[in-house]
Amino acid sequence: TFGKPIASWKRDDASAYLRFLQEPPAWAISARGIERDDANWTPLRGRLSARSARQSSIIAANLCGWLLRTGYLRANPFL
Repeated sequence: TFGKPIASWKRDDASAYLRFLQEPPAWAISARGIERDDANWTPLRGRLSARSARQSSIIAANLCGWLLRTGYLRANPFL
């Protein structure tokens, strides 16, 4: 999934992305106090709450729905 263009994603890739958000590896979590312009900054501080994970799934599915309508995707991997 990492490094693959979203146009080549299948359902397994979408599932892997959602698992990544729910159980991020240590390298994807930055400590508090790291500034955004620091090379060690990441947007994750830890595991997402169930509500945040659900919202992320909805956002990703809607993004892919829009990409489908524009012709960039052939199918929505989140559905």
